[in-house]
Formats: sequence, C-alpha cells, structure tokens
Amino acid sequence: RYQALSAALQPGEVLLTAQHLDDQCETFLLALKRGSGPAGLAAMPATRTLGSHQLVRPLLNQTRQSLEAYADAHQLVWIEDESNQDLRYDRNFLRQRLLPELYQRWPHFAGATARSAALCSEQ
Repeated sequence: RYQALSAALQPGEVLLTAQHLDDQCETFLLALKRGSGPAGLAAMPATRTLGSHQLVRPLLNQTRQSLEAYADAHQLVWIEDESNQDLRYDRNFLRQRLLPELYQRWPHFAGATARSAALCSEQ
C-alpha cells in the first residue's frame, strides 16, 4: 500500500496519513501478541523515510474520538471502510471487542501504550 502511494508522489512531496493514537495502541497490542521485541513494540514512528519521500503521521497524538468530534464540528464527512467491521481480522477484533473494555476501565490506556511504544523506540 505504501509503495503504491509513494509511487504516486512527485519529488519533494510528503505522504501524510491519518493514523491516530488508537491505531498506535492497536499496533502496539498486535506486536505484543506476536511476541515482538522492542523494535516491534515501538509501533509506528511519527515520521519515516518512504523510498525517496517522507511518511508523516501528524495525528498520532489524537484519539479517534477527538478526530470524529472535529470532523463533526466542521461538517466533514467521515469515511469508514466497511472491512473494519470484519472481526476475522485481529485489528478489528481489538478495536471492537477488547479496546472498548480497556478504555472503559482505563480511559488513558491508548496514551499509556503510546508512551510504552516511544520508550521501546529508544532501545
């Protein structure tokens, strides 16, 4: 996917993605499930090289809820991929079944996992 997006970029252009704090939490938990070491648990960096371009994730500190609220307040259309409902995918299972329970018990769980991911990236 990133390869195709990178191929569409002109020289000097940067690819921005809308990955957010909840995505970072999911990525961390999926890496933990696989038994990853510090490099895998570092999850997604805010910036990285993508071929001859840069990939930037400017929303990693924002929750999905805050982004949906912003979109609603500014009358932006939120587009949800229907495949996100398919619980056969581990990420969707985490998103729909496990994380709501964790967030209810520990509202700052996503932020805590992001801090752990950042600490792992320093290893």
